[in-house]
Amino acid sequence: MNAAKAIAICLFPAACLPFIVSGQTGGDSSGRQLQRVIVTGLSKVRAAREQPQAVTVIDTRAYYNRPQGAVDLVNQAAGVKVRQGGGLGSYADYYINGLSGRQVKFFLDGIPLNYLGAGLNLNILPVNIIDRIEIYKGVVPVRLGTDALGGAIDIITRRSARDYLDLSYATSSFHTHRISLNGKRSIGSRFYVEATGFYNYSKNDYTVDVTIPNVYGNPEQLRLPEFHNRFENYYSGLTLGMRPKKWADELALFSSLSGLAQQIPNNLDMTQPYGKVTNSLNSWNNGIKYSKTNIGGRFSIDLYLGINRLRNHYIDTSLNSYTWDGKIAARRLTGGETYAPVQDIITTHVNHLGRLTASYRIGDHTRLDGNFIGSSFTQEENDPKTALYPVRLCKLTAGLGLEQTFFDRRLTSITSLKFYSYSDRGYAISTTNQLSGAEARKQKTGWNEALKWRIDSALLLKASYEYAVRLPEEDELFGTYAQRTRPNPALVAETSHNGNLDLQYFRSRWRLELNGFYRMAANLIYAPPTPYFLIYQNLLGAQVCGVDAEFSHQLLPCLRLSLNATYQAIINKTSAANSGNASNNHYNLRLPNIPFFFSNGELLYTKLIRTTQRLSAWYNASYAHWFYLYWAGDGRPDTKATIPTQYIQNAGVSYAIKNNRYALSAEICNLADVRVYDNYGVQRPGRSFHLKLRTAIL
Repeated sequence: MNAAKAIAICLFPAACLPFIVSGQTGGDSSGRQLQRVIVTGLSKVRAAREQPQAVTVIDTRAYYNRPQGAVDLVNQAAGVKVRQGGGLGSYADYYINGLSGRQVKFFLDGIPLNYLGAGLNLNILPVNIIDRIEIYKGVVPVRLGTDALGGAIDIITRRSARDYLDLSYATSSFHTHRISLNGKRSIGSRFYVEATGFYNYSKNDYTVDVTIPNVYGNPEQLRLPEFHNRFENYYSGLTLGMRPKKWADELALFSSLSGLAQQIPNNLDMTQPYGKVTNSLNSWNNGIKYSKTNIGGRFSIDLYLGINRLRNHYIDTSLNSYTWDGKIAARRLTGGETYAPVQDIITTHVNHLGRLTASYRIGDHTRLDGNFIGSSFTQEENDPKTALYPVRLCKLTAGLGLEQTFFDRRLTSITSLKFYSYSDRGYAISTTNQLSGAEARKQKTGWNEALKWRIDSALLLKASYEYAVRLPEEDELFGTYAQRTRPNPALVAETSHNGNLDLQYFRSRWRLELNGFYRMAANLIYAPPTPYFLIYQNLLGAQVCGVDAEFSHQLLPCLRLSLNATYQAIINKTSAANSGNASNNHYNLRLPNIPFFFSNGELLYTKLIRTTQRLSAWYNASYAHWFYLYWAGDGRPDTKATIPTQYIQNAGVSYAIKNNRYALSAEICNLADVRVYDNYGVQRPGRSFHLKLRTAIL
């Protein structure tokens, strides 16, 4: 057995598909006994990493026993920065190689996440229901049919051919509790049932540094707990499926109920507390899945049809003004706490989604992949002003990709063409707050090319480019009456030239990956803040150049080191005519309020005690360099507002027995109890303690 095959067997003993059996036990035709079996192949995680696109893959199975959530794992990936607005359930913005917000799209098993209902945001998903997370940087494969400008995150859920049950409970500081359950059970020899459920609750009553008036009316600095920051959500899903047949590899019906309830604690820059503002969501989702591979030895198909109904209830009706200790400071005559009109808005969304993915193998070295996603979205409100103008959005995304291999499969090329079409009907708001009907239609094409060259068994080189497109969405085009957003049906699509150059090097004990990236984005949609209303405009252009690196090393059989770092220069390319400024003094400056250097590291100790018990201990840290809130060229350096340098340390330990059947883990986050800010002025939780119990019955 040569070294490469030995390494493959040692590192990836399971999930070796596709595989080659070069020998078999038992007797051959001559009656001789064969002495060895050699199985070679790639694990699912490594196969995903070696796609021609620039992609980071997180194997979440290694974190099932830890208290961490999915958002924590994504925030530790190279090239990715997550900025949260508070504790559990708070809004999170995901940056991938410099682009963020709606430019980054999310999927669950290839289905757009925003079509699957409430309570499925990445920042509240439990790790134990996920098999792996694939983060595509700039270039998105055809199978994820979407108008993503900056990249995409695909969450791959757990699938097992065997029956299993996985149950976990975690409790943490700030009155936080998290429960998750998922499992599979066979029904006879023909059917199976899968169940997934989780529940999260937190008062989020961590302390923050605030200013309130004392008994003399003078401002006083105090550290007080958040008083209006509770969050809870639930999700329950059930799938009834059929065992593989000649005519179907998978045929399954599923249904889910989900919801969340959230207290809104303050405004965006944490200068004004709220005491009664709340938001709640409830949804019901139903769908059918069908897939069949190797039809006639060449053709494969994957079909999804679904419908989701979501109800959103937003309440801002209090005339009270609060201080940070929860006391009423004053009463207003009009308007809600958010300085908008008093609102008690119930919004109903209905989503219909159909996705068809097909693949046809033309020969041994050529495959044609196609993807089609059609969706219909309707929105109605209980506000009599908007009831006459229900919003309707129809969207079509189609893609065609040609994959070819050359030189004994050492060179792989994927060429893709994408088409986006969009029609929208809603309402427009005049300067006198009068409503009228409005319509818009948009369409655009994009394309990409991805190359992978396997230089040898240890070295891989990848290059990719995409002309990426994001179409404007309904609230950007038509605005929202309740949130005082003015319409702009003249918006055009955002576009970006995205390029990546990636190098991967594997050895038996260590792995190195370098990724250089370039983005040239134009017509970025932005809403400049004003005291009275917002209007989205195609204002911004930006150039992004940078590099991210990952390194992992098995220092000892029981000790592993993982490191990554990212540097990105995000340069303003917006002319004075588009920006609304009188001069070009901000042209070619770094865009403010965006992190430009950050890194992560972890030291993991794992020791097998006897044969069925395992002890794990870890220490990890994350660093983010300080950056300006506003333009670096404006004002004196000593008076500029900054988001300070962040250095956060965590440590934990886990003990599992009976081959991971039972596990207990504990973790301390933010060991030094430093003040944590992802956004200017918005404080995140300090030191917190976490405990998790898990049982897995396989």
